[in-house]
Amino acid sequence: MLYYLELADTWRRERRLERKETDYSSFLYEASVEFLPDTGGLQACFQQVYVARMKMTFVHHCGPLCGIKFVKERTVVLNQLGVVLHVEGDGITDFLQY
Repeated sequence: MLYYLELADTWRRERRLERKETDYSSFLYEASVEFLPDTGGLQACFQQVYVARMKMTFVHHCGPLCGIKFVKERTVVLNQLGVVLHVEGDGITDFLQY
């Protein structure tokens, strides 16, 4: 997460003087934790657990044929003691590069 924040800041600093109206980058991180009596919607079912959901979106656009975008989501299931029981969303992330 810090890598993409620093990358966006570097691009802004380096391109400040030569920036065009179409140049931009954005970074959004959302996270939540909730207690669920049942996790029926996940790949594995658990009861009486905490579910942490994280989502990171990064976009950098530097012209009509220059840019990258990706969204990464991760879900972690923890028991009431905080022990990780299940993780979804790890692995290769698809991205759009143009």
